[in-house]
Formats: sequence, C-alpha cells, structure tokens
Amino acid sequence: MPPDMASSAPRRHVSGASEHQDDSSELRDLLRHINSDASKQTGDDVPRNIAFKIEIGHRIRQLMLAEPRTQDSFRRQRGFETLINLFRPIYQILRVSRDNTEVVQGVKDFLKVCFNILSAALREHGGNQRYFRKRVGDGGWESLNQVLQLLIDLYHELPGSYIPDILEQVFGGLLACAFDDETLLQFYNRMTKVLDEAATHHLADPEHRVEEILAASKDCATTVPDIWGFLDTNLRGNTWLCNPEALLISFNLWMATARVFESLGGATELSYAHVPAVINYIVSSSSQSLVAIHNTNLLSNLLPCLTGLKVQQSHILELRSLALALLCLGITHLEDAVFLYRNASSSPILAELILPALQMSHMPSYVHFDMSLHGFSSVELPDIGHSFPPTESSHGYTLSMWLYVDKFDINAHTTLFGAFDSSQTCFVLVYLERDTKNLILQTSVTSSRPSVRFKSVSFREKQWYYIAIAHRRPRTISSSRASLFVDGEFVEQVKSHYPLTSPPNKASMESKLHDPASRKHNPIQAFVGTPQDLASRLGRNLVSSEWRLGSACLFSDVLNDDLIAVYYELGPRYYGNFQDCLGSFNTYRAAATLKLRNQSLHPGQEQASDIVAALEHQGSGVLPESKIILNLSPSNVLGGEEPESLHGTPVAGHLSKLSARALRNMTRQRCCALAINGSVPSINQALLRPYGFAVFTGNPGIVLSQPLDDATWRIGGCTPVNLNLLEKADTEASIIRALSIVFESIRENWRNSEAMERENGFGILASLLATKLERKLPKPESLTDNSSSAGPDGPEDSEFPLKVLDLILRFLGYRAGKQEESVLNNPLAYRTLLVDSDYWREAAPSVQRLYYEQFTVFAIDSKYSHFNAKRLSRMR
Repeated sequence: MPPDMASSAPRRHVSGASEHQDDSSELRDLLRHINSDASKQTGDDVPRNIAFKIEIGHRIRQLMLAEPRTQDSFRRQRGFETLINLFRPIYQILRVSRDNTEVVQGVKDFLKVCFNILSAALREHGGNQRYFRKRVGDGGWESLNQVLQLLIDLYHELPGSYIPDILEQVFGGLLACAFDDETLLQFYNRMTKVLDEAATHHLADPEHRVEEILAASKDCATTVPDIWGFLDTNLRGNTWLCNPEALLISFNLWMATARVFESLGGATELSYAHVPAVINYIVSSSSQSLVAIHNTNLLSNLLPCLTGLKVQQSHILELRSLALALLCLGITHLEDAVFLYRNASSSPILAELILPALQMSHMPSYVHFDMSLHGFSSVELPDIGHSFPPTESSHGYTLSMWLYVDKFDINAHTTLFGAFDSSQTCFVLVYLERDTKNLILQTSVTSSRPSVRFKSVSFREKQWYYIAIAHRRPRTISSSRASLFVDGEFVEQVKSHYPLTSPPNKASMESKLHDPASRKHNPIQAFVGTPQDLASRLGRNLVSSEWRLGSACLFSDVLNDDLIAVYYELGPRYYGNFQDCLGSFNTYRAAATLKLRNQSLHPGQEQASDIVAALEHQGSGVLPESKIILNLSPSNVLGGEEPESLHGTPVAGHLSKLSARALRNMTRQRCCALAINGSVPSINQALLRPYGFAVFTGNPGIVLSQPLDDATWRIGGCTPVNLNLLEKADTEASIIRALSIVFESIRENWRNSEAMERENGFGILASLLATKLERKLPKPESLTDNSSSAGPDGPEDSEFPLKVLDLILRFLGYRAGKQEESVLNNPLAYRTLLVDSDYWREAAPSVQRLYYEQFTVFAIDSKYSHFNAKRLSRMR
C-alpha cells in the first residue's frame, strides 16, 4: 500500500503469529460445529440446537472483530460456503415446526447472527468481498438470494402465521448488511409499528390507474409521506453503502412477495412492502449510493415490474422514481434499452420513462471526489514527464477541466488541480474559495503575491462547467497574465506570477557539473482533487466537499479563444486527444454555434481561422499531440472490480508481459485504481512510465455512464429505433411524446445526428408526420366529449398541429420567448420538415400564422439574421 493511502486504510490490530494461529484453530472448530444439520433434529432438540449455533455465531463474529486477520482465515476455511449452508435448513425447520413460537423466535435470532457474521467477514476487506461475489457457488450473493427465495414459498404452504415476522427479520438483516450497521436489524420491525394504524389500500383497476400514476408522478415528490418521514429519521446517518448487493436481494424478495400477494388476491401493508421506497430513499441520499446500486444491475430487474406487477399506486410511483434515478446514469445492459423501446408502445408508464431518461442521461462519465470519506480524495501523477512550466519554446500553458460541484464545504476550499516539485519551487494550485466560490490560481509559496482571484464568476453547485486557464509567460515588455474561460467564453484576465522552473536535482548536479545542458530537473508531480498532504482535516465526515471530474487536460502552450470554444462545444462526453477532424464530433447546435462565432469574429477570413482548421481538417495541425502533457478521463481508468479492463473492454490480451505484470502489481498489491494518461499514445508504454498513469488515493469513485441516446445507436442505429416509436404512436399524446424522444435522441449526440442524415431519417420523419397530421386522430381520454364538435378550423383541430410545429421549431433553433436569439442550426431538417412539406401551407390559420412567422424571425427579426439568411440561401 502506498504511503499516501496508509492513513486512510482501517487500522488493524497487530498480533503475534502464535496468537493468530490460536484464533485460526478456534475458528476452524467453530465453523465445524456450527455446520451441523439442525433440520434433522426433532422436538425439543431444534430450539436447543439453534441456541447452540447462535452462541457459536456470536463467537465467530467476535473473533473477526477483535482480530481482522481472522477474516482471511474465515475465507480460507470456507467460512462463506458454511454461512450459505446455514441459511439452507431454515426453510425446512419452519415447515416442520409450523407454529412453534420458540423455534420461530430462535430462527429470527439465528438470522440476525448470520447476517452479522456476513457483515463482519466483508467489513473493509476487498479480497473477501470479491471472493464472496465471484467464488462462492454461482456467486455468493446469488446463492444467498436463491436460499432466501425459498422462504417466500412458505406463504403458499403456511398462509398467515409467523411468516411475515420471519421475512421482516430477513429484510432487516439485508439492510443491516448493506450498510454494515447492526442497528438496522430491527428496521422493518420498527416500521411495522408506524404502519399499524395505516389504512389498507386495495388494488386499483389496472385499466384506470395508469393515467392516475402518470399524473401523480409529475407533482408528487414523495408518495408515502409517513414512510419517508420514518426513513428520514432512521436512515439519515447511513451515507456509505458497503454491500449494495444486499439491497438487490431485498428487491428480488420484494418482487417475489408482491407476486404472492397478487396470487392471493389482495394487497398488504406489511413493512417490507415498502422496500422500493426504502431503496428510493437510499439512492436519493447520496451519489455514492446511487452509483453502487446502479452497478448491481437492479435496473434490469426493476423495469419489468412497471408493467408486470399489480401493486398499489404508491409502489408504482416509487418504482418509477427509482427507475428514473438509475436511468440518469444510463443503462446497465443493452437489453434494458431493448426492453424499454420494445414495450414503450404498449406501456404508457415505460413510454413516459424514456423522454426524462434521455434528458437526464446526457451526463458524462466522471470521477467522483467525496471528501467526507477520509478528508482527502485525489488522482495523483508521480511525474508529468515534461519540463514545466513551459519556457522559451512556448507561450505558456493551459489547464482545462470539466467539473461539477455536488456540495461545497463552507469551512474548506475545494481543491481542483495542482502541480509541484519536491522543493515546491515550481508550484501551481487551482481551487475554489470556500466563501466566495471564486476560482483561485496560486503559482508560488514564497512570492509576495502568490495567488490571484478571478472575481467575475462565482461557481454554483449542481451544474457542469468547462473551465480553461490560459497562463501566458512574461515577455521582455509585458508581464505574465492568466486568462479564465468558462463554458468556452472569455471571462477575465489578471496579472499573475508565472511559476518558476524546478531546480536541477542534486544527483544530476553532482554527476554533470561540467555539462549544464544535461542536468535533470526535479520531477513535477501533478494531482486532481485534494491529496492527503493538503487536507484541512483527516477523518470520516469532517469535510463535506463533493465534486465530479469529467476530464482534465494540461497543455504545454497557450490555447487561443477559438480553440477553447471548439473544445468546449465537443462536450463533456468527449475524451480524446483532439487530433481528429473535430467537426465529426459536433452536434447540430454546436456546429451552428461555432460557425456563427467564426463568422462574427473573422469576417471575410473564415477559412483561415483555427475554428475551421480544427473542424474541417486534422486537429493535430492546430494542436500537436506532443503539446498535451496530461489527459485524465474516467474512460481511461484501469482497476476497481475489473482491473484489466478499460471502459468495460478487456485489455489484458493486448498488453505486453511487462505491462501486464506492472498492471497486476499496481492494482492488486497497491489496492488502488489507475488512470492512464491519455497523452501517452500506447497503454503498454504508459504502464511502464511514471508519467503514464495516475494513482487513485482516498477512494475516488468511478462512474462510467451508458447514456440512453448512445444505447439507441448501439441497438439499431438510432433512426429505426426512434422512428418506430413514432410509427406505432396512435394518439396525439403518444405522437408528441415520440417526436420529443426523436429530437432528444439527436440533440446532444453527434452519432445519432450523423445517422439521421446518412439514413434519410429526416425524410422518413417528414413522411410519418404528414401521414399522422392529415389523418383524423383519436383524442386522448382526458379530453371532454364535446371536443369533437369543434369546426375544421376550431381550436381543437389546430392544437395538435401547433404542438408538432412548436416541437420542430424548437429543435431547429427557434426561440419563442426570445425570438431575437433564434439561430437556424439544421438547414437539412429545416428544409425537409418545413419547407418541402405541403401540410403546413394548408393547415388551420393559427398553424399557418406560426409557420410563416418563423420565416420572418429567422431571416429578419433575429440578431443572427445574416447568418440564418446565408444558411437559407444555401439550401438546395
């Protein structure tokens, strides 16, 4: 373990070898005794046998808590396999004993002990967690799920009686195991007391409840206020989810009980009927919980529940809310996207999920820095491999980052980036000030003015920013200046001390006294986040700062305004080295924005600008790859659960023997993930160079999102998948929804935009819309009966075409509220959907009014009318 992680790791009791052997021997005997089969006992022997096992279980847990090395002995002596076997006889014992209260109470106590043993064996032990997940049977969690599912069968065999009490203990044990908190063992028992006086709600008619669910979901933040109040009281302090797979088992058991209740013909207000609400609360409490539960593939189990289970409306609302929360990180498997799109036409609930899921899943992959875990969290590069700061051969340097602040700590600065040598002669530090939320650039520890503040921007929480700091080195007649760009726009320039060059290292000076040119300087270390040495306070829950890194790049030159604008318009999901023809990675809106900028800033010389050079030619001609010092991205992370995969793709087979050995040593022995420095062109080379990889310290989280718009391209090329929804839509509401989905899939995705053009998607879309607009469509059920009495030009006949036209115009860049800001961003779609279509010229007067008005807005009223007119004139 590297020195900088030593203090963050749990402190373990150090004991002598003989003492550990004694504990190991005792553990072996205890495991042998507890594994005796109690189901074969009869009469009074069963309660005594259970009590004996409970006593042994307590001792096993005590051994692991007192001497954590016993966790390794527990694994080696097949303790996990024994633990799974302890759950197996419970089903048979309950069947045989039936209403024996002594046995039932003994089983409940025994379940508590089993879950406590499991928590103790997994506690802060990555090796045991991986072993249990992958090596126990078909997977330890899956084996546990199968064993516990047997208990659900007892509902049919022994209806009523003690089964709800047993399941309450099972659900409580799983929740306690998920958080490694034994106080939650009685969680569902306490919830039962809260629900005792609650009225039992009967199932609504499935034919009428869909509209109620969709309407309620739009304005209900919580669907069961009493439950959420209970959750807020009992779960508020649990912020770190240790074993999220336990919650997946809880959800699977809840589905099984829901099917039982459905077969028995009624609903129930048992506490564990609210498992979806509990999981929903957990994912909303912290981003770490959301990511952890998303990684369990719970979404794949949840989506079918929205259409295949008859449960209360409140539970459907909780399931829908949970699905949306998980979908904001994208899908976990392509099969999830297939299920959504295949069933959207027949299920309004699933159809209503797609549009908000598309809107929320534009979020990029990111590295999550959560200071509440240890007080520090960072990605550290031991050597950047370049001389820094750049001197004679360059104008300066540029730092760019995509960042998102979840939470500021009012008592601590939010550190973003730093670079320094061991003597701190060369020193650069970028952070957000705790009070003003201004960005601070510090370039010295000894200067009279070591840092400068950019006062023009105060950064906010819950918002993605693209920041770029271009620091120009001093010239003979001018001082050093630093410029800040936010979201591609110049914000502020200040005079700033230029960092000093690091001194030659001592060994180099002694051996090369007669050859100054060959002296080597101290290596420059770089980091993103807050390293341990810069932490204001060390320990759990002492610092509350949280922020996300989309990507970070350090360039050995000053980027001009045009290049920074081009890189911003690529968006946070881009993680390359800017060497390709970058116009291929632009959406319609981004391309229009850059062309408008080019026309405004370089009139008459558009073709000679860096914007055109980067978009239409090779980006390497504007920025050579050799000028990229650092490129860190979550998509280039090796380690975690799959140490030999990169963005989900195995790389072990493509590594040289030396590189593969280096990767195993660093990810397993050092117990941390690695971020490959994207500026190094070869992974093999990166793993063998100190400047080729950065080390994760303080447990930064890695979130690799799989957005739903990308999934549509992967499962069918976007065009057929989305247009199929529109083709099957047969009501006005479903057509509006399907059209919104089509546009949202294209809006922020360059692949889908390209596919729509290449496959004549806009032509097919225009044909489908013309067919549906010209056909008399059935009204939604929510419309009144007398709506059909409106005349041919009445408001009812114009309302639907107006909505369609409004959606098209907004997609094309028309801004109804600020018409002067309207920019025509897609001439091809404009011509195909509006100009070439005869329907709009024959529609109701109110529709024609908007149709002809948009020509005037684009060509005359907009302050970008000259740009729009040029695009209109070039349409063929």
